Amino acid sequence: MQAAVKGLQNEDEIVRISAIEIIGKQQVFEQLPALINSLTDSDELVRCYAAETIAFLGTDLKDQLVMQAKVEQDEVARTGLYYALYSLGATEYLTALLELLESESHVVVIRTIHHLADIMSEANKDAILPALHDLSQRELPVSIKEVLNEYLD
Repeated sequence: MQAAVKGLQNEDEIVRISAIEIIGKQQVFEQLPALINSLTDSDELVRCYAAETIAFLGTDLKDQLVMQAKVEQDEVARTGLYYALYSLGATEYLTALLELLESESHVVVIRTIHHLADIMSEANKDAILPALHDLSQRELPVSIKEVLNEYLD
């Protein structure tokens, strides 16, 4: 666990992401302050993973995530923030998550599809399924089509 904590400070973003994943999988709640600090990392994927891990740990840090979502400029990081906020009960972020399906970034669209599939329930499937179906009707790169087909088939 000490290696994971040190990994949060590594210059390589892959190492930082791996450290965040380890902290989440091991459910090391004592490292929440470090995860909160990772919300302002220079790399958008690190910020995304940090938000997702905070939600996974189920901690009530919704206010902190809302503040970060208001200032976050990068779409990749916003996918994680919106997913985390929705997972923590802020259902108003479903619309923001659905809007990310319109992104030009393959990474953003693919992560958004995975997040939508993860949060889909009886309460929100009437919003999510039509959005995914509409997306499937567009001309898409193979990478997005493959992910989308996993959930629509």
